[in-house]
Amino acid sequence: MWIRMALMALCTLFGSGTLAKTVEVTAKEFAFVPETISVQQGERLTIVLANEGALSHNLHIPELDVEIETIQTDGMTRHSFTPDETGTFDFFCAVPGHKQAGMRGILRVE
Repeated sequence: MWIRMALMALCTLFGSGTLAKTVEVTAKEFAFVPETISVQQGERLTIVLANEGALSHNLHIPELDVEIETIQTDGMTRHSFTPDETGTFDFFCAVPGHKQAGMRGILRVE
């Protein structure tokens, strides 16, 4: 837990000076928490993906060419990108069967 908090603090301290947002997303069978992420167009978004499930998980947003690597139980990774268009974009776990089991969410870019 303290590693996660330190990583979030570093993301805040070493931002680029532009609009930036860090969101921690927890993956478990078969859901993401939170299921909805909101960000402004042009705002740099860092997703910190933490796996609290028993299976491996990842997070993909195909329409924005975002593929966050597959991580194992108790693993964590981060991925930053800047959405350059507004809209509602689906994200999901691309591990076979996970999306179909309900492991998906929405990214809103306003």
